[in-house]
Amino acid sequence: MEKIARHSIAQIHGRLRAAILKGELEAGSVISQVELARSLGVSRTPLREAVRLLQSEGLVEAPINQRIRISGVSWSDLEQVYTMRITLEATGVSLTVPHLTTQAIAELRSHLDRFERAADAGDRDSAAEAHAAFHLGLVTCAGERMKAVIHDLWDHSERYRLLFFKSPVGEKIRLRDAQAEHEEIVVACQRGDAGTAAELLARHLARTALTIFAERAPERNPIAVRCALQLVVRSSTEGEP
Repeated sequence: MEKIARHSIAQIHGRLRAAILKGELEAGSVISQVELARSLGVSRTPLREAVRLLQSEGLVEAPINQRIRISGVSWSDLEQVYTMRITLEATGVSLTVPHLTTQAIAELRSHLDRFERAADAGDRDSAAEAHAAFHLGLVTCAGERMKAVIHDLWDHSERYRLLFFKSPVGEKIRLRDAQAEHEEIVVACQRGDAGTAAELLARHLARTALTIFAERAPERNPIAVRCALQLVVRSSTEGEP
């Protein structure tokens, strides 16, 4: 791993967090803290503090005999992550739409433009950054606690997306579908239609989760994801005048 010039806990935490989410540190792998400190070029004390932060986020398991285990991935966890995202982000966008200004809508479109350009250029990191900015821009009025949870869930879901979406052909199809869905969400936001925006966002997130299950674990039925989507759709429909 690339060495860190300065040894702040925040920098070490950020570097390790990114390495885990991007799969550079593989799920289930066991690593010596001594070796990890050496590879990063940092001392043990700030590393231990960074590891504690990662542990609180569920990304590593408790150190045993000075070794850490990178938390594994599971179908159950994937289902929970997307179920929570659907519920929280649909609520968040419902709260946010009434307060979106012309400038805020323009910023959402700017994030989408950056996402599409980066994706077309094969720049995964820039595309992920712009994609995250778009989704987080939809929930700016959700409240600080809810936004913090949404941000954390985004990172965890991105770990699964990077792990399971690897086919170049499938990636192009998913990108095309995502672009169309993103545009529909922005249009609903621009109209001030919070219910439709919430339903479209919920369907967008559910499609991603259900696609992963259909392609990678077709024997499983992610019922929690389907239930979350149904609740949002029902709420959207009942809220119509």
